[in-house]
Amino acid sequence: MRTEPETISVTELRERTREILENAHFRGRRYVIERAGREMAVILGVDEYRRLLVSPERAARRAK
Repeated sequence: MRTEPETISVTELRERTREILENAHFRGRRYVIERAGREMAVILGVDEYRRLLVSPERAARRAK
């Protein structure tokens, strides 16, 4: 089950870094980080990040 990423400010990230990182890693939560109302970065778990790096061709070869 995928949910939409939660949008948080840089200030909120600074105040809740440990909680946000644990949520991304252990619970699969995703975050969009904003500064002055502009999207700056994304935080997601490393497993999801690695899945995103796999090209469609590589994924097809792995499936065989």
